[in-house]
Amino acid sequence: GYHEGYVENLPPLVAFSESLAIASFWIWLLAGLATAAVRITDVDSENLPVGLGDTKMGLVNKIMGSPVLRKGLGLAQSLSCAVLFVDVLLLCITMAMMEGGI
Repeated sequence: GYHEGYVENLPPLVAFSESLAIASFWIWLLAGLATAAVRITDVDSENLPVGLGDTKMGLVNKIMGSPVLRKGLGLAQSLSCAVLFVDVLLLCITMAMMEGGI
């Protein structure tokens, strides 16, 4: 078809940039879905505890309510966005260095 053989004409940085963008997208998507799951099943949304038995939490609730997990997911999303920005800059630099028309 139309696109056959175009890869050989591109600098290697373009293939690396494409892989980086795909990985960054998946990290952003998975971290976003995990963040949504944490917020949906938020432990704080339950009623106030009445007795001592109401304060016991399972392992899953402890993990989902941990500030470390929330900060980690937020950091993963932020880093993936930053990597995507760097990826766009790499593509711009590559286009500027390419010979011929774009």
